[in-house]
Amino acid sequence: MFEPLSREDVPLGPFGGVELKLWRSRSGKIWHGDRTCRVLNDALREIVQTQPYSGTLADVAQPGGLHCAPDGTLATYLTAARALLKFDTETIRKAIRFAEGDFDLSIFSPSTLPEEHPTLTEASLLEVWQLCLSRRKQLTESILEEIPSRLPIIIAAAALRHQTASRVPYGRWEKYEDFLAAAEREFAPLNSDEWDAETAGRLISRSYVFTKYLKKIEEGIRPDKAIATLAEQQKNWVQRAAMNNVTSPPDEVHAIWLRIGEKWKAMLQGACAGHPGEVFAILHEDLLPFPAPIFHRLYPCARLRTTHFTWLAGNVPAVFRMMFRERNRGLLGLDLEREYTHLYTGDKPALFLQNLVTYHGMQKLAEHVETNAEETNREPVEVNTEDPHLHGFGEGFNDGGLARWQCFPALRAAKDGISFADEEDEEDPWDDDPDLEEAINQLLDRGDSATVLEAAQLQLRREKLAELKVLVESRSSSEGEVHQALKKLSWIFGGEYVNEAVRRRLTPGLELDIPLLRPDGVLHIVELKKPSLRIVKKHRSGFVAARAVHEGVGQVMNYMTLLDERRSELLDEFEIDTRRASATVVVGHPEFEENVSERTINETLRVLNSHLSRVEVISYKQLIDRAERNLDLTEHWTPDDSAQGPDPELGADDQA
Repeated sequence: MFEPLSREDVPLGPFGGVELKLWRSRSGKIWHGDRTCRVLNDALREIVQTQPYSGTLADVAQPGGLHCAPDGTLATYLTAARALLKFDTETIRKAIRFAEGDFDLSIFSPSTLPEEHPTLTEASLLEVWQLCLSRRKQLTESILEEIPSRLPIIIAAAALRHQTASRVPYGRWEKYEDFLAAAEREFAPLNSDEWDAETAGRLISRSYVFTKYLKKIEEGIRPDKAIATLAEQQKNWVQRAAMNNVTSPPDEVHAIWLRIGEKWKAMLQGACAGHPGEVFAILHEDLLPFPAPIFHRLYPCARLRTTHFTWLAGNVPAVFRMMFRERNRGLLGLDLEREYTHLYTGDKPALFLQNLVTYHGMQKLAEHVETNAEETNREPVEVNTEDPHLHGFGEGFNDGGLARWQCFPALRAAKDGISFADEEDEEDPWDDDPDLEEAINQLLDRGDSATVLEAAQLQLRREKLAELKVLVESRSSSEGEVHQALKKLSWIFGGEYVNEAVRRRLTPGLELDIPLLRPDGVLHIVELKKPSLRIVKKHRSGFVAARAVHEGVGQVMNYMTLLDERRSELLDEFEIDTRRASATVVVGHPEFEENVSERTINETLRVLNSHLSRVEVISYKQLIDRAERNLDLTEHWTPDDSAQGPDPELGADDQA
């Protein structure tokens, strides 16, 4: 343990050899070097003290305590020395906490003393300042050796506590409610005429014990010590509270809270155990639940620092996913890869950030990406705060931020070492074909704007299909993300998406993934499963459909049975014909099948579909291939070609 520094450790500095004039009031015992000091009411006594030429501040000649030095160099030096001693005292206090098993994470926050007191970097105080910094660095190194084992539970506590400040209704805080329910069960044996559930609820909920418990853990206090402190507070509260003749002994309440603390600790540890390993993520540095220097030291990440946001990208503990699940604007971050994180090390995180901003039209930010946030500290770059890409992370641009699937093109390119910035810029179509602009203008002049619009729509569909292809080829893509993307691509299935209001009323209590209306008014149901699920499995000498396929088929069969039962009602109310309703189950991707060819998968599904009625099973690869063929046919087909028929000048062989 360090011994705190004192005035005896601070050099005399500019006090050496000066004649120090001091004042004090008639009854005061404290001397002032500044005659205009606001504390000095009446300067009735004056004295001049000649200071030694060498020594420490403890050797300053003065008749009593010194409140202030003369304005100028002496006052500046004395103020800096006092700030220096206070800084060291805080280090000692944090070291004592660490010896007791608690972390004061604020010790990692950068010190602003050199900016506030430039004298610290001058010759007189520089050596003492460096000693203070070395002591603090030694303490931070010791904490960094211990903190990795405690950091997961700190993150879990922060995730739960931050839910209380979100805009999500209480009913959706499932984990939070589980903790409160565990506490209520411990108080159940005390239920009596004098101690009922309402009283226990007041102790648990209205006193915010759990929130305080989480906050203490987030600050670095051990869980058992945090609950011990709160249990003592609740014991005292019971003693003081006027609760209508409640006679339950405070000691019993204290013991209950200690048992609750043990359960809460086990539940937090369970939440951490449920998120093993690492994930590759992009997240906001400004929203981290602990000081950023700790994060940078333990988890080296690439960084993009701007005046509006600071993004980090790299491999982080999987327990961070608890903080990524809150689907509010201002989401902490997104986990992008959960299994192959070893592929995103070295300069890959920086390459991902560069590709990400380039892909979304912010090429100028790519050159400001830092490979290692701990080693560099660039000045923030100015950005446009109105850009919707910069609003955070969420479901998509419309709700104020990037979605996971919109990060995947940059992610896959970074994995392969591809830089979007190094690729040749696509040539302007006007420069590539100077006659194209004139041709389009001629079409518009003769009123053929429909052709131009069709071409624009075709290009837009190709771009959206390319994004979907990247999404479904990522193992970490969820069913919900694919659902959000396909809702806007209903043309792939040949129908129009049923609006949300009708969708929820088709089958009460059930949620159809993508209900579509075909041009003839017939309902078509699309059931989506994760792209990473297995499609086929080995069975004796061949292959059969895997479990996920049969579950999807059974699910849509149940849907169609319910729709058949309500066919008259749905036809009268919505003019939707369910008697001829059909369904498509989209599941899996050959990319994720090991030792099975795409041809084998397609053949297995073909055999299965031949025995099904009104239900078809396809893979995401088949879905995208069909859509691409459809776009190719649309691009090369014209009404004039179809009306002309075979060319009479061609021979039979040529026509074939």
